[in-house]
Amino acid sequence: MASVCRRCDQVTEELYRVTTKHRGDVLLNLLVCLSCARQAKSLGLSTVKVESVKKAGKTKRVAVSA
Repeated sequence: MASVCRRCDQVTEELYRVTTKHRGDVLLNLLVCLSCARQAKSLGLSTVKVESVKKAGKTKRVAVSA
């Protein structure tokens, strides 16, 4: 499923989450394309690849009993 980068408005298949925190408060939380994620990483910002919902649904989940 295609998505739109929240920084450059490019249509992309892969999204990355860029975040910054200051004293525990989230100041920035954007979903961006690979190009913008690379730029954010070069600036020292936290970047994490977002798994697609379809792919995440296929992962095995371990049941935890109380």
